[in-house]
Amino acid sequence: MKPYFGVTGFVTHNEVEDFHAFLLKRINGKEIHNYIASLNRQIMIGVLMNRKTLGGYIPSNPSRYPLLEEVQKMFTSNELFLNTVHYNCDDWRDLTNQLCYIAEISNVNAIQLNLKWPYIESLKEFKEVCPHINIILQIGAGAYYEVGQSPTALYARIGEYAPYIDSILFDMSGGQGKLVDVNDNLIKIVHDLHTRFNGKIGVGIAGGLCAESVPNLLRITEHMKKTDFGLNNISTDAESLIRDGNDTLIIEEAIKYLLASYSLFV
Repeated sequence: MKPYFGVTGFVTHNEVEDFHAFLLKRINGKEIHNYIASLNRQIMIGVLMNRKTLGGYIPSNPSRYPLLEEVQKMFTSNELFLNTVHYNCDDWRDLTNQLCYIAEISNVNAIQLNLKWPYIESLKEFKEVCPHINIILQIGAGAYYEVGQSPTALYARIGEYAPYIDSILFDMSGGQGKLVDVNDNLIKIVHDLHTRFNGKIGVGIAGGLCAESVPNLLRITEHMKKTDFGLNNISTDAESLIRDGNDTLIIEEAIKYLLASYSLFV
């Protein structure tokens, strides 16, 4: 799975089309999408979904959660895009079936599980049926707290999931726009995960990212450049701070975030 710069929170097919159109604009004679492609990265097209919207019901938060019929029109077949459903639910009893249903959405490439340590058996069953769908496991504040906020315990827990996931996303903000704290502990965790899993599991970072805050990741990018793994497996994702006061995605801000990320990761 390639590393990616994620843009999460699309709710209409038109938003995705507008985003694609912006990526074709030129800066210094080069189309914007080519800057990202030159890093051998993808752009995540992130769509939020829960059990209610998966069932075709009207979302309680339509500014973040699109109708299923819209999701089914959003994703296009393009190697630059990692078409990803960010999924959360309260009832895991038939999680395998839920994931299989998501996998039927046209051109979907990945499912991010915004679930606190979901059933491993469900992921195993899903991967047996849909090995082509990438699984990104979100590690939020609750998941980290459950392992006692211990890096050693975290590594052991992730190791149990390792055969069935392709990447991890650290997001302590939970989509609330709280800026990620790039401290020594986080840098060590990212480094250790690459070492322990030999770079086979990607690592992503989210939390309050936008064009202005991306430089906050400088410490971790500078550290990883000095390692054997480099920046090849580090991904980022932006959501809350690229939206306006009405909680609507601002396409121009999403593009600015991508260009700022390119500048930092180049």
